Amino acid sequence: MRLARCWQGLRTWLAWLNGDAAYRAYCRQHLHEHGAGCGHRLPTRAEFFRSEQDRRWSGIRRCC
Repeated sequence: MRLARCWQGLRTWLAWLNGDAAYRAYCRQHLHEHGAGCGHRLPTRAEFFRSEQDRRWSGIRRCC
């Protein structure tokens, strides 16, 4: 039981670390807002990660 909890904790942490948790949360939110048959296409995992990287690192990042 204890080993199973440790393993699940490690899997959760790795999913958070590599971005899988963010993609799953995005998909859940998208389906909640738009529904399954709305016609909006979900981005692929690669498209999602690319757009997130662009969003995070584009623009001016400085204090002054």
